Amino acid sequence: VRDVALASGFQNISYFSRQFKQSTGMTPQEYRKGGLRP
Repeated sequence: VRDVALASGFQNISYFSRQFKQSTGMTPQEYRKGGLRP
């Protein structure tokens, strides 16, 4: 998650995770575990 956040221009990993959840409805960890939406 850290690498993706930094590559996306986020300096704060917690902020990235919050924005990711707001955008996708799941945490980055849930996404990685296969929570892909159709």
